[in-house]
Formats: sequence, structure tokens, C-alpha cells
Amino acid sequence: MAKISCCTLALVMLMCCCLWSPAETVGGAKSRPRPQRRPKKPKANPVDENPPAPNVDIQRMIGRWYLLIASSKCPYLLKHGTKVEPTVMTLTRSSASDQIPSVST
Repeated sequence: MAKISCCTLALVMLMCCCLWSPAETVGGAKSRPRPQRRPKKPKANPVDENPPAPNVDIQRMIGRWYLLIASSKCPYLLKHGTKVEPTVMTLTRSSASDQIPSVST
């Protein structure tokens, strides 16, 4: 009986020694590196994205304008489109200068 207990004790000690070694030396699991975040795109002003039309004759635009609704793919209008109200805008010729019209809403 003593021989069986000695063999069992030797076997248990051998197993403990094998399991005692660190798992990384055997090729254990390592944590994955975190993926890097992409830098955020800078927010662009919608006015800067849409250049003015060339050859606009301001004199032909003088008068009363009615803005009832706007339809556009502009991200600002898509986001804030419900806040746009019907507006009446009047362009008049300024007495001080021919180049700068006055605007009233």
C-alpha cells in the first residue's frame, strides 16, 4: 500500500510541476492590440462647400422674394430643415452704393 501511495504522490507532484509553469511560455493566449481609431473628419461649413454661381446680375434680382420651402441635399438643411420658416425677403438698391443692395425680411 505504501508503494501505491508513493507512486500516486510522485504522479501528483509531477502534474503540479507541469501545470505550475507559466502558460505564455507554452504559447498561451495573448491579448489583441486595440484597433486604432480613425481621425474624425473636420466639419465643413455648408457655405464654404457651395461656391457662388458665376455671372450673377444683382440688378435683375432686385424686388420681393418668397421663400416657401427649400429642397436640397445640403447636410445642414437636411438636419435643420424643419426649422426653416416661410420668409419674405426684399432686395432694394442702396442709395449709398450701386454695388451693395440692402436686404430686409
